[in-house]
Amino acid sequence: LRGARGIINLGDSIGPFMWRKTQAAAQKAAANAVRMTIAGRRIAVISSTKLTSDVAEVLGNSVDIVAGFDYVHGDGGVNLQWSLRGRNGTDVRVIAQANGGNGHKAAAGFRVPIIHNGGRQDIAGMGSPYEIAEIVLSKDIESRM
Repeated sequence: LRGARGIINLGDSIGPFMWRKTQAAAQKAAANAVRMTIAGRRIAVISSTKLTSDVAEVLGNSVDIVAGFDYVHGDGGVNLQWSLRGRNGTDVRVIAQANGGNGHKAAAGFRVPIIHNGGRQDIAGMGSPYEIAEIVLSKDIESRM
């Protein structure tokens, strides 16, 4: 496995394994997604930003929005990071921009502060990330879509 050819061969053998592993994780996340309907939009919320695109592919046209979340440290505190994927023509960029984020029509994201500079933000009292998703998405979907 020496030289460039060895690295390519190693990549060829690891690639399919990693793809299968990601697909299995996406299938599991899709099966465990919390589903909700807001203003006629079918939404699946998952506890991962890394699998959002893969879960959107797994769920296909059965949902309009896949919203993945993770907790991240940065910007002076703890944030709830959101990764959105739009299906069936749903423009998730509108939701991201309304929350200080950005992106494209089919893929966008934003962060919501949970703990900032040692003090809790109002959003921390909203409950679980799934409840926060429902609150944030309801406000933006009903007013902007």
